Amino acid sequence: MTIPNEVLNSIETAKPAIASHPKGELPLPLRKRIWVAMGPEMMAENHAVRSEGLVRRIQLAIACVQRVLPIWYSAFPKDNKPELMLEMVERYLNDQTDWDSVWELKNNFWGRLDNLLCKEKHFDSLYVGFASACVVTTVLQDEVMDDLADSPLDEELDAYSWDSRFYASLAYAGGASWDKHSSIPRRREFWTWYISEIPEVYNNLSNPNFK
Repeated sequence: MTIPNEVLNSIETAKPAIASHPKGELPLPLRKRIWVAMGPEMMAENHAVRSEGLVRRIQLAIACVQRVLPIWYSAFPKDNKPELMLEMVERYLNDQTDWDSVWELKNNFWGRLDNLLCKEKHFDSLYVGFASACVVTTVLQDEVMDDLADSPLDEELDAYSWDSRFYASLAYAGGASWDKHSSIPRRREFWTWYISEIPEVYNNLSNPNFK
């Protein structure tokens, strides 16, 4: 499949932005440009409509969580809940479960993560959990992509509004760009990897409904 110019342009815009950003960040407005290039958002009664664009966004988000799963298991070696979140996403896309059940499962896991966060340890690992829960939110409601001209930055949002890729970057870098203990090289490495995944994800829809 030929990759559209909009997708290629979003990648080429992101590359120098990551390289030149003093904290190695891929800012939210540029991430949104990538999401839009994947295909239009389609909604019905506040539920995301399954489309090629949605599935591409989901597969890219899943790849991000999978990349940081070892960080989760370093703190919670016997807990596979993030992987169960991803499995639930695949089941939902294949009509093997319903919207309400998936939403409830995600909310229960998010509540557990919030409780663990209060203990003020294993932050990096917990970011992986939040990333996996955000993938569920995306499959149910898609991403917010209608404010490209005036998109806020991640630091202007509360943590409940961050997306799965951003949470994964927090886990990989050991914190946000405004956290002095986080790693700028690892953050830049994560986002460079992220944009390198886009062409393959665009061309390889894993959901059988869109092959």
